Amino acid sequence: MSVIELAGQAHDLSLPWAPADAALAQPGCDALPMPGQPVQAHLRELYPQHQAARLRLAYARPGHELRILYNPHHFTRALGSLVEQLLASQAPGCPEAAALVQALLADRRTLECCVNVLLKV
Repeated sequence: MSVIELAGQAHDLSLPWAPADAALAQPGCDALPMPGQPVQAHLRELYPQHQAARLRLAYARPGHELRILYNPHHFTRALGSLVEQLLASQAPGCPEAAALVQALLADRRTLECCVNVLLKV
């Protein structure tokens, strides 16, 4: 058999000097793949301890479906519909959340008025 033919075949890659539990995960580490198994190619799966930070970053950079909320008028309308849904809901805590969003909307209106006055001056 040539070297090329040997390379295409599966081999037993166990090392005689390696302990039997060498493929087991150490504390705080991921388990190593067995010989012949694919290695994870994606960085996200390789480092699961950073999932919370990646999730916060994903919320900070919304996808295409949330791009419409960059428009201030659409954002205000979305908050208004959120207030209506919260007031219609019977779940505990919804009236307090609706009051909080209404206060946010009132603050936005006040800031818009202040900006308009400052722009005129």
